[in-house]
Order: sequence, then structure tokens, then C-alpha cells
Amino acid sequence: MSVESRAAVPDAVDRADLLLLAFPLCFAGVYAALAVNTGDGIPPLAGASAVCCLLIVDGVFLNPPVDG
Repeated sequence: MSVESRAAVPDAVDRADLLLLAFPLCFAGVYAALAVNTGDGIPPLAGASAVCCLLIVDGVFLNPPVDG
């Protein structure tokens, strides 16, 4: 009894997939950059959240996903 597990490999990466990858990378990058420059934890958190909000606006309102 052998069980084969195969994962589907996409042919190309969609824009939505790249946005999902960009959220944690941008958040961590902006947070780290601002945390080094400021001593407080509030500005880095607010800045990283603002950048992620811009990505959400871009992915949902400016360039929404389409079926097809």
C-alpha cells in the first residue's frame, strides 16, 4: 500500500499570489527599518500597517482579481 502525494505546481505566479507574498515581506521590512530608527514600538507598527493597507487597496480596489 503506497500512497502518492502530489501537489499541484502552478504554471505561473499570479499577481494575487505576489501580493500575498508581499504582505509579510513589506511588513517585516518597514517594521525593521523604522524600529532601528526609532526607539518606540508604535511608529514602526503604524508605518508597517500603513504600507500593508496600501497593498490591500491596490489588490482589492485598483487592480481587483478577475474570474477567468
